[in-house]
Amino acid sequence: MATTTQVPTQEVVKKSPITLTPQAVTKAREIMAMYPNKSNRQLAHILRENGIFRSPEWVRKHRTDF
Repeated sequence: MATTTQVPTQEVVKKSPITLTPQAVTKAREIMAMYPNKSNRQLAHILRENGIFRSPEWVRKHRTDF
């Protein structure tokens, strides 16, 4: 008789969609202005550390908005 082992599933915790607010866009632009010499990838990482989830592609498109 074979026994089955149930693996506990972890609930995926998604970050709050706070990044969709206009305040998050303003904060993202302020952060990007503080680091003009960082690459798009590095800026996306810095934004993520600050709770703003943006892709490097978004950073590339919007880094001249300010």
